[in-house]
Amino acid sequence: MFSTCKATTEDLPFLERVEKECFNDPWNINMLKDEVEANNTTYSLFLLNGEPIGYYSYLHIFDEAHIMNVAVLPQYQGKGYGSKMMDFLLEESYHDGLPNVTLEVRRGNERAIRLYEKKGFLLIGVRPRYYMDGEDALIYWLYRN
Repeated sequence: MFSTCKATTEDLPFLERVEKECFNDPWNINMLKDEVEANNTTYSLFLLNGEPIGYYSYLHIFDEAHIMNVAVLPQYQGKGYGSKMMDFLLEESYHDGLPNVTLEVRRGNERAIRLYEKKGFLLIGVRPRYYMDGEDALIYWLYRN
């Protein structure tokens, strides 16, 4: 039912669609292309019955995965798919040799914060006015050593 596959440049239109539908300040297709092609990133599509409904990405930094984006198309939100996608991300990053995981999340994104805390992430700090609109970012870590 659920699966993932590595995103390629052929998936850029889908990634751009998810960005536009899910984020206030979406990444454009050129930014996405650079990241998908980078050697130190993982971009994976999240599939439901073989059809992409979201994606996640993380940057490889020493022994940590720095989560860049986790997004499910709006019509699939609120159904537990984001939680399942996080399970895939955490398993994949661990198998990539990245036991520790970090991320920033908007202070006002209560749904995402609940998900991260449910998965064991700990709030360790704040980046004031991190986002383009001036909203703070909360810094979360998951230690799995």
